[in-house]
Amino acid sequence: MKLVAKFEPPRQTTTPPRRSKAPLVAPSPAPAEVEPAASPGARNLALAHRLANMIDTGLVADYTAAARLIGCSQPRLTHLMSLLLLAPQIQEAILFGTITVGDKRLRELARIAAWSEQLEALSRRR
Repeated sequence: MKLVAKFEPPRQTTTPPRRSKAPLVAPSPAPAEVEPAASPGARNLALAHRLANMIDTGLVADYTAAARLIGCSQPRLTHLMSLLLLAPQIQEAILFGTITVGDKRLRELARIAAWSEQLEALSRRR
């Protein structure tokens, strides 16, 4: 009786098949009601409130650091922070979109010290 060894060629390691490089696309959500974008005045006012909070809590040292953080000049940051001097009724109306006022007009209103006079000046110009 003869023993015959079967010859098996060495197994070749195969790599898994490559997937195509086509990007995966998620299914688009059902169209929903689109909210209107906030006005620039509302965005600036919200940013001013956020920065004031960060300065108050110590996350940001001062206006210089805040200006560096958002990438603007110190005078521009001072303009933004002056929006916090507006009467609370005006700030609320801006944030809720009841009124839309330009940036220059808001800075003019913020220079008026008395809130009642700010409200009068706003009603005169409307």
